[in-house]
Amino acid sequence: MIASHSATLFLAAAVSSLTTVFGAVVGVTELDARKPPDCVKYKAGYLAADIGGTWASFTLNSMNQISFIGDAKSPLYVEFQKCDSLKDQTGADKVDVNGRLYVPSKKKCVYILHPEHPTGPYFTSLHSCDSPIIDSFRFLIRTSQDAHGGLYWYGGTDEEGTTPQGGCGLLGYESDPSQYPSGVPSVTNDKGKQIKVTCGGYPGTPFRIAQNPHPKPKPVADCTVYKEGYLSATVLGKPKSFTLNQFNSLAYKGDGKNPLYVQFQKCKSLVDTSGTDKIDTFGRLYVPSKNQCVEISNQQSPTGPYYTTLATCPSSRPVPSSDIPYSFRWLIRNDPGVGLVDGLYWYGSTDVEGTTPQGGCGLLGYKSFTQGNPVVAHKYYSIQVTCGVYPGHPFKIEKNSH
Repeated sequence: MIASHSATLFLAAAVSSLTTVFGAVVGVTELDARKPPDCVKYKAGYLAADIGGTWASFTLNSMNQISFIGDAKSPLYVEFQKCDSLKDQTGADKVDVNGRLYVPSKKKCVYILHPEHPTGPYFTSLHSCDSPIIDSFRFLIRTSQDAHGGLYWYGGTDEEGTTPQGGCGLLGYESDPSQYPSGVPSVTNDKGKQIKVTCGGYPGTPFRIAQNPHPKPKPVADCTVYKEGYLSATVLGKPKSFTLNQFNSLAYKGDGKNPLYVQFQKCKSLVDTSGTDKIDTFGRLYVPSKNQCVEISNQQSPTGPYYTTLATCPSSRPVPSSDIPYSFRWLIRNDPGVGLVDGLYWYGSTDVEGTTPQGGCGLLGYKSFTQGNPVVAHKYYSIQVTCGVYPGHPFKIEKNSH
């Protein structure tokens, strides 16, 4: 009787062991990576973000969370390990390689916290690979032509797609839509600068594995000189030069002393932002002597008057133009039908449809009396930018000072 009972216990233990070892065969969804370790190196390199076609390395912070700083000083080297036990877990075998993400320097795997949450954002950590491969560890590389080897976390997504992780099934890192070029990772506001794993614009912004570490690409200015000369008012039909006061605000004294030399720089990234392309040229207003651009200091105010200052010029790349804040956006309008030649205006947040006209009119010039003589404020002679008698009294750029 005792021997028979012992045999029964031994058989039960053996069946349990087989179930653990060959879980993928008999339908058990959890695989113990220790029995057997069926994961082998498939691709190795530096974990990277894809920023406008240029790859920039992720790193680890002091809490072993994936983070993004962009300087590539401590790039994160990883191995994507293909796991045969996961090959049918999601997607199509022909385009997906299923596995886990291993960090050799830490001898641990990338682990997604709280995969049971129905939606993101999710956050990362490192965990011993010597544990069951549960949803937190499940990554894949999609090899289809349009995916270009993108790396995603898929978690609890099943092959039929009936339980898509996070609501989409394939999750990449969350990118910041306000930055350009596209693909710059969003990070937490604390010192950890940890990334977020989300659906994003499904299927999310994929991680990449690069052969070499890369810093975040520097923004490249797409602005070139279109017209340069002395910034001027038109008073009684004649040009009169503006100047700068001691606070670096645009000012007007009318004496022609210290005239302000400027460049209107045409920016390709702004060509479709406002108005009609045939009569408008869009850009920023640069002051070479200061190596700065003219900015409107109170742009967020719904109505004028607005005030000027100088600030570091924003850089930008072609559309979208989010790198050029509204406070720096100027245009030159040529409209022979109304006798307007090279009129310079600040247009700010005015959009092409005219549904959000800056200051209530969309094109703003300097505030003036009836004959174009600028209105100045206080003893510092600072001017104001307003709608005036729409479309406002335009600034001009003249070859000579007056």
